Amino acid sequence: MEVEKEIKEDLLKTFKEYVSNIKISRARRVFIDVKKEKLKDVLLHLRDKYGITHISTITAVDVNENIELLYHLLKDGVCISLRIHTPKNAPDVDTVTDILPGAVLYELEIQDMMGVVVKDHPDPKRLILPDDWPDGIYPLRKDWKVDWVEGGEIKEE
Repeated sequence: MEVEKEIKEDLLKTFKEYVSNIKISRARRVFIDVKKEKLKDVLLHLRDKYGITHISTITAVDVNENIELLYHLLKDGVCISLRIHTPKNAPDVDTVTDILPGAVLYELEIQDMMGVVVKDHPDPKRLILPDDWPDGIYPLRKDWKVDWVEGGEIKEE
C-alpha cells in the first residue's frame, strides 16, 4: 500500500481544499472525492507526477439531486477512482480527452445514458442511442420509466 499512501498524502498536500474523503479501501484500491472544477488539475497532476495515463472507464450514478461520476484510472495494478458530482438539473463536465484520450467513448456513454453534457468533447455525437432518440430521456437515470417505450418506439408525452 505504499503507492496508495503516497498518492493520498500528495493529493491532500497539493490540492488541500479540492480533494476529500480519500479512502484506501484495500490494497491497490483508492477512492478520492474531487471538486468538479479541479478534476482536470488533479488528472494532470496524476499523469505528470505518477505517469497515470490509462483510464479504464467512467461510471455514472444517479444520486438524488446529482449525477455522480467516477473516473477509474489504472497504474501498475492500482485502481484510483476520482469521484465528482454535477447537479442533475444541469449536469455538465469538461472533457478530459486532452489529458486521457482513452476517455473519448466513456464520455459519450455518460452523455447518452445519463444526460451529462461533456463540454468541448472532440466529437460529441451519439454513441449508444439512435440519432432520433428524443432529448431529455436518459435510460440510466432513476426517473426512467420502461413504459416510455412501446414496441421499440419512444412514446411522446
